[in-house]
Amino acid sequence: DVLDVGAATGEWACMYACFDSQRKIFAVDPDIRNMNRCKAPNVKYENYGIGNTTSSFFYPDSVQNNGLSLELDTFKKNRDDTNSNNKIPGKTVTIETIDKLFKIFQTRPSFLHIDVEGYDLYALQGGNSVINKYHPIFTIECHVIENKDYTISLIKEATEVLNYSCYMVNEVCGSRHDCRNYICFPPTTSSSSSSSSASNSEPDKLNDIGSGSGYPSSHSHTQYLEEDVKNYISSK
Repeated sequence: DVLDVGAATGEWACMYACFDSQRKIFAVDPDIRNMNRCKAPNVKYENYGIGNTTSSFFYPDSVQNNGLSLELDTFKKNRDDTNSNNKIPGKTVTIETIDKLFKIFQTRPSFLHIDVEGYDLYALQGGNSVINKYHPIFTIECHVIENKDYTISLIKEATEVLNYSCYMVNEVCGSRHDCRNYICFPPTTSSSSSSSSASNSEPDKLNDIGSGSGYPSSHSHTQYLEEDVKNYISSK
């Protein structure tokens, strides 16, 4: 099954649902307003935040879908300056780990789409057990120049802790010019995927971050067949 973490308004969840009507898509997002936006029958919405431990946080109604982590950080900094007698509209959201969610869902993952606005590292740390057991393909997002140290920590978590191979999709995927997605393959598939006829070169991983113009140059010619990913997901 597919876990869409940071599902927001559900565009990606709907796309995954269309790939296979028999597969369950779990769309997880902390904003209750995003629940049930996608009407595909095999999409199930879950109102959680994602982290490396179980906890909770207050989610103000003023936070919008874009730039969630930035808006939450701003809210936390300004919260003490608000009048304590005025109740801020919002709700308390439970933060769960990916490991815990799959115990709740009673299923196993074949693909994880992780886009939690700067908290992808914590999401991976909270999913180590499930990822090591089932070896799903997963994607992560980062800003490769502005948050270089964080990017290195995130890629190290995937490549050194989880022993995955990570490849950058060299297309802008957000409002910032250095926002990139990485697609990460488990050891059992990384060699066959990287040697696919759709790949023109074997990309370097961690040591290419920030080189030259600031973008991993060797990734720019790397492509992946959509069927390679879909076939692997279907085999799980």
